[in-house]
Amino acid sequence: MPGSTITTDWWSTDTVPHNKSQAWERALCSCYLSWELTKPLESNFRAQIRQRMFGDIKLIECECGPCSGRRSLRHIGKDGDVYVGIQIVVRGRERFKIGSKTTEVGPGSLVFWNSFEATEFEVHQSGLSKVTLLLPQSLLESRMQLGLLIRGGVLEASSGIGALLFAHLKSIALEFDKVADEDAFGVKWSSIELGAAAATRLQQPALRASKSHLRHVQRYILENLQDSELSVKKIAEGNGISVRYVHTLFSALGCSVSRWIMDRRLERCRDALTARSEARCIVKDVAFQWGFSDTAHFSRVFKKKFGYTPMGLWQFTHDQATSKEAS
Repeated sequence: MPGSTITTDWWSTDTVPHNKSQAWERALCSCYLSWELTKPLESNFRAQIRQRMFGDIKLIECECGPCSGRRSLRHIGKDGDVYVGIQIVVRGRERFKIGSKTTEVGPGSLVFWNSFEATEFEVHQSGLSKVTLLLPQSLLESRMQLGLLIRGGVLEASSGIGALLFAHLKSIALEFDKVADEDAFGVKWSSIELGAAAATRLQQPALRASKSHLRHVQRYILENLQDSELSVKKIAEGNGISVRYVHTLFSALGCSVSRWIMDRRLERCRDALTARSEARCIVKDVAFQWGFSDTAHFSRVFKKKFGYTPMGLWQFTHDQATSKEAS
């Protein structure tokens, strides 16, 4: 369940030799979405992988090699939502083919890949060490305020935002077991902000006027998300445009204005519920904080989107925290 913190460890030495290929493919899929190996593992293959959830983003630390794998067209779409992987290479080298472009990365590299582009990887030698942040693309888009597809590619990590993101991911990995559950959403949102800022460097430098307008409108909405009186008319007036044009901007994203606002509010509510330690009036407080005036309606739309009630999420998170303290 999102909001919980889970750590999973896998070592190649724990598997029977003739089952290593199958076991490693399962480990890859459990961490990195749907992948398949392109050839059986060699006898000198070694790997260690672990993952931890920070809300609904995942940090994966992996050492492996030699091996190769791919996400082909038949894998795309099996994972539901679109995800973005942000990877740093700490040691060793790896070859990537993203779409039709092939590149080799080494220590200090920062790589973006996503679940809607065919992708291949190949590690020629043992000793590759990498850290990957895997997160829903919608979270990055909510901060980029552009509504653009995030293409895969390699970003310069020696300076600027690339260097900041590289250092951020490496620091989280170093503190893998030490970050407290109550700090998980601070880690989540700082990672999203840095990831979104870096992802814009992989886009085309020129934006059409409509996308520039969309960016300003989305920024306005995010700044006023807690206003229960927020409406399309108010958004239009606040940006000096017509109501019809506001609807046109969002139709290009394939969603309505109200749907986009609702999704952003529900995401904030989910984070607030998970971070709070006391249950008293929690559903009412969180609903009102993020612009919902009717708690019954809030509970219905929350369950429809996430599959569980607001109180159910809080209870699960609270029980997990209590269980960890007791152990």
